[in-house]
Amino acid sequence: MKRHLRPVSRTYPGFWRRVFGSSSCERERVDRSGERQPLDKLGALSLSKPQADYVSIAEIGLIIVRLTADPAGTCRLTMHLIMAVYANPAVRLTPARVLGTLRQLSPAPMILPRLQRLLTNPNSGLFEIVELVRLDAALTARVIQVSNSAWFGRGATCQTIEEAVNRVGFHQVHRLVATAAVSTVMEKPLAVYGLDDKTVWRSSVACAFAAEMLAARVGEDVAEAYTIGLLHTVGRVAVDNYLRWKMTPVELTDTGFPNDYSAAEQAQLGFSQADVGSAMLKNWEFGPLAVEALRSQYAPLEALLPYDRMAAILYGARLLQTVVCQVREGIPIRADVGVLEALRMTETELLGHLPDLRAQLTKARQMTEAR
Repeated sequence: MKRHLRPVSRTYPGFWRRVFGSSSCERERVDRSGERQPLDKLGALSLSKPQADYVSIAEIGLIIVRLTADPAGTCRLTMHLIMAVYANPAVRLTPARVLGTLRQLSPAPMILPRLQRLLTNPNSGLFEIVELVRLDAALTARVIQVSNSAWFGRGATCQTIEEAVNRVGFHQVHRLVATAAVSTVMEKPLAVYGLDDKTVWRSSVACAFAAEMLAARVGEDVAEAYTIGLLHTVGRVAVDNYLRWKMTPVELTDTGFPNDYSAAEQAQLGFSQADVGSAMLKNWEFGPLAVEALRSQYAPLEALLPYDRMAAILYGARLLQTVVCQVREGIPIRADVGVLEALRMTETELLGHLPDLRAQLTKARQMTEAR
C-alpha cells in the first residue's frame, strides 16, 4: 500500500538530532518507489531533492511518542514542528514571522502612543499620566528608578509614581517615561550584531537626543522625534532573537553609515531591521508618522508624504549618533545632499549639533544609575 507522506524541512538537521536524541542513530524510510532508504546520521533524508522534502506519517508518529514521554513533551513537539516549518526555504520569511518568534518582550513601549496623545491634549494633566503609567507595574518601578537617577534627581528620593512625575514636570515627563519604557526593550546585548547592552543603549539615547535637537530646529514634534530616535533600531532585538532561535551561527557585518547592518540583514532575511521595527511599532499602535519614519530611515527621500520630514530628521540624527558613538575613528561620514535640503541646513550646520549632543550624552550615562 502506498504510504502517505507529509512535507517537512530538510534544512534543519538539529531538529532530527533533538527529536531522536542522537545524531548517529540510523533510521530508514520508504520512498515513493517502495524501496527503503536510510536517513543520514544528521537526520537529513538521503534522497533526491524532490523526495527529500517529505517524511512519512510513521516517522511523525515516532516523534510524537518520543517527545510526549515527558510532561513537557507537547510543548517540545510544538516548538520542533514550528522550527521545522520556519526553516523551510519554501515558506517566505516576513517581518511578521520574525516577530512571531519573540517571547517575553516587554509591553512597556505600548504606553507611548497614549502618552503622546495625553501630552498634546491641553485638557490633560499629570494625574492622567500617572494613571496611565500605573497600568504597568514594571514600568512604574522603572520610572521611579530613573527619576531618582543623577539626570533627574533633585532633593529627596522619590518613593511613588506621583512624586516621580511631579519631580520632572509636565514638559519633561515624556522623556522620563519614554526612556524608562524603551530601556526595558533596548538595554540588552545583541549577539549577532556583536554589540553589548551598554553600546546598544548608548546609541539609542544618542539618536534620541539628536532627533530631539533637529526636530526643534526644523519645527517638528520634539517628543515624537525623541521616541522615534530611541526606537530606531528596535528591529534588531527581533532579528537577533530570530537568528539565535534559528540556531544559525551568524555574525552580521556593519558597513558603516548610512546603511549600517542592513546589507547583512537583507542577505539573511530578505529585509532589514527597519522593516521589522516598523512592524513592531504598528503592533504597539504607534501612528503612521513613527512607523514610516522608522521604516524609511535608510532611504528617507523615499518615505511617504507627509512623513518624509521626520524620516530626514531620523537620518540626520543617526549620522550625529554615528559620529559620537563610532568605535573606529577616522571613518568618513557624509550626509546625503537631498536629505540636507529636506532639513534645510548645510552639513556644517548639521555637524554643529555635535558639541551639545556630546554634552547631553555624557549626562545621560548617569540616567539609569539610581542614587
